[in-house]
Amino acid sequence: MRTIYPDSPDDLFKGRVNIRWLFTDLLNFRQSIYNITYPWGGMLEGFSLGLSYSKYLQYQLKETIKNNTVDIDNTLCLILDPLKRDFDNNSIGYEEIDLAKIDLEWRMGNY
Repeated sequence: MRTIYPDSPDDLFKGRVNIRWLFTDLLNFRQSIYNITYPWGGMLEGFSLGLSYSKYLQYQLKETIKNNTVDIDNTLCLILDPLKRDFDNNSIGYEEIDLAKIDLEWRMGNY
């Protein structure tokens, strides 16, 4: 932290870091970033060149933002699992479910 805040008083570094505040603030920010960068799912009606170019410019910025969230994502992951454990669904007893099949069955029965 000293490298980030080189001119800060020594007393600032003597206290504990409030991990809860750090996590909550970063998670809220990361969720906002996700909402901004979530892919646009609409269809370009009439294939307007202006609208297409607008979506292209937005996509470029969204990709730049997404490619620069690594430090935030890594910090959130380290708070949740400092040991950086790796597991798969099998090792935690999670049953694979075909959500697409369930959705299709629900849609067929509710239309």
